[in-house]
Amino acid sequence: MEAGAADLESARLAVQAEVAVDYFTIRALDAERALLLSSIEVYRRSLELTRNRRAGGLGSDLDVAQAETVLKTAEAQVVDTALQRARFQNALAVLTGKVASVFRVLERPLDQTAFVVPAGLPSELLERRPDIAAAERRMAAANATIGVPTIRLGVSAGY
Repeated sequence: MEAGAADLESARLAVQAEVAVDYFTIRALDAERALLLSSIEVYRRSLELTRNRRAGGLGSDLDVAQAETVLKTAEAQVVDTALQRARFQNALAVLTGKVASVFRVLERPLDQTAFVVPAGLPSELLERRPDIAAAERRMAAANATIGVPTIRLGVSAGY
């Protein structure tokens, strides 16, 4: 029974971990979108300069085509990033029990502050994990049956 309760906690922990992963993925996609939008502005200016160089006889049509390709690729990546964000936002809505059509996570880039895990954490922290607690309970239950005699009855028939 205790192992089953630990299994339930393990499932709950897995859902919570998935919520965290999806949330931070959304934040990373927000940061990526912000970077792409700023890059698009730079690529537009670069395309304009390349066109001016071609008009002045310093550039070629190939240079303009390459600059246009870089700009269009970045614009396509913005659309792809938005689709990925929508997919993770819908997953987050399902995991939190909300209706996906009305659930929104406001756009905000991920704060770049890194979380540092301190060295020397005690191994007792592992005992708090529900999957490890469930395994420990199952092992205790198996150990309790060691040395307990079992009786087997058999039936045979003959002529």
